[in-house]
Amino acid sequence: MNKFLILLLFMVSLVALSNQQSCGPNQVYQTCGPICRPSCDFPRHMICPKVCVRGCFCVPGYVSTSHMSRECIPPYLCPT
Repeated sequence: MNKFLILLLFMVSLVALSNQQSCGPNQVYQTCGPICRPSCDFPRHMICPKVCVRGCFCVPGYVSTSHMSRECIPPYLCPT
């Protein structure tokens, strides 16, 4: 019984880890992140539906280079 339980826990851990994406620099993986992400195009908070999306998000203090980009930079590096 103990061996079965250990094997089951191991398999669950592998599945959980395989569902996560590897994120780029200045990003973190979230299972319930905001659908609207701050970017150089839209740096301020906008009215956005409360919908969870799974994926990589910029860490606090960083924004995406554009609303279609996954690269995260400090806002002061955004093109003007």
